[in-house]
Amino acid sequence: MPEGTWTNILTGTQITGPRWAQEQHDFHTLSLPTRPDSVIPLAADDQRPVSV
Repeated sequence: MPEGTWTNILTGTQITGPRWAQEQHDFHTLSLPTRPDSVIPLAADDQRPVSV
């Protein structure tokens, strides 16, 4: 992981970098690390963006 604090938007797990991070995922999981104040579109809305 690059320097900074990263939060997985699916699990809420936080990782602080810089460091290597090893995770195990199956068919139904995904690693989605984001930085604080990131805007992540999660739903289709033609009027405004939806963020976490």
